[in-house]
Amino acid sequence: MFPQEAAGSPQKNSPHRIPSLDGCRAISILLVVLAHVCETPALQAFDPYARLMFHFGPFGVKVFFVISGFLITNLLLNEERRHGSVSIKEFYIRRAFRIWPVAYAYLFVLAVLVWMHVISVAPHFFVYAGAFLTNQVQDANWFTGHFWSLAIEEQFYVVWPVIFLLTARRGRLICCLLILCLVPLLRTLAYLYEPAIYGEMQLSLLFMGDAIAIGCLLALLSKELENSRIVRRIINLRCFFVIPILSVVMYTALKLFPAFYFAGGEPIALLCIAATLWKVMHVRDTTFRFLNTKPLVKIGVFSYSLYVWQQLFLNPTSPSVLSHLPLNLLLVCAATTFSYFWIEVPFLRLRPRLLIWLRTPRRSVHVQPSTSAITTGNIV
Repeated sequence: MFPQEAAGSPQKNSPHRIPSLDGCRAISILLVVLAHVCETPALQAFDPYARLMFHFGPFGVKVFFVISGFLITNLLLNEERRHGSVSIKEFYIRRAFRIWPVAYAYLFVLAVLVWMHVISVAPHFFVYAGAFLTNQVQDANWFTGHFWSLAIEEQFYVVWPVIFLLTARRGRLICCLLILCLVPLLRTLAYLYEPAIYGEMQLSLLFMGDAIAIGCLLALLSKELENSRIVRRIINLRCFFVIPILSVVMYTALKLFPAFYFAGGEPIALLCIAATLWKVMHVRDTTFRFLNTKPLVKIGVFSYSLYVWQQLFLNPTSPSVLSHLPLNLLLVCAATTFSYFWIEVPFLRLRPRLLIWLRTPRRSVHVQPSTSAITTGNIV
């Protein structure tokens, strides 16, 4: 969900990372973890207040989507500037090395726990999770349910690089704008007139793709935004803090009014998220310094592993002592640390070596057969 792409190890290439984005990813993943913690038995006594925090989890995921769309498109644009075009093969290899190792390691651990009768996960959930199709499952299992967001990203990035390769800048902008217009319309019409269809497709790419598309659009319009005096004035306004607050209000409070939320509330929230991201990347104020503090940057770097592994220990229905505070949070930290240093980083270091090997032209060696061999062949 949500890894910030960089060449090689993220730690060693921190100068190439975009300021503030790791801090934003840290806040997003902390919202997800907080939402799941509030569902655990230890905090159920504080209902309904604890349950209200659950709505901030999906909001954190939406922020991840916007960041992901921006980062991936920015990488594609940089590759296009350097080489004149983008390599679909290399893009998919980069994504596979970034997403698959941690995801499949998690599924392997789940399979072992199922085999040991520690947890219960039906086989088809493994199939959907492994194929990144969990967002198509209606009766999702807790332990693989969070793969819905990974599924949306992987499905989007199957299509987006192809669009990027086949279209010029205008075509890419049109595609993003069409997604931003059509997705809210489809959500609203389905909710109002075909609730059954909406219930089955609410986590589909067709109904969720606008969150990634607005990040893509932000990257495509970066030069115009950087050169715009109006944009610079807006992001430097003292009252700009209203924008991120508005995004939270639109995404949480307006869910009480679903029709308006689907038609206008969520698109406005996504616009506010994109505007906030642009500000924190370009205005070096107190918020900028806070988002770039070492603790938040570190959490942001760990956020993908944290997102994948937290689900194992924050099960709201588990009677196990491993799912109770504070032991569950300690186990989440331990699993995340192990996953990052022993799974993520090794594969990130291997990835550029593989790409270099693929780019290196290999000459085929032709061996001239000897006369004796030819003679022997004729005799046989």
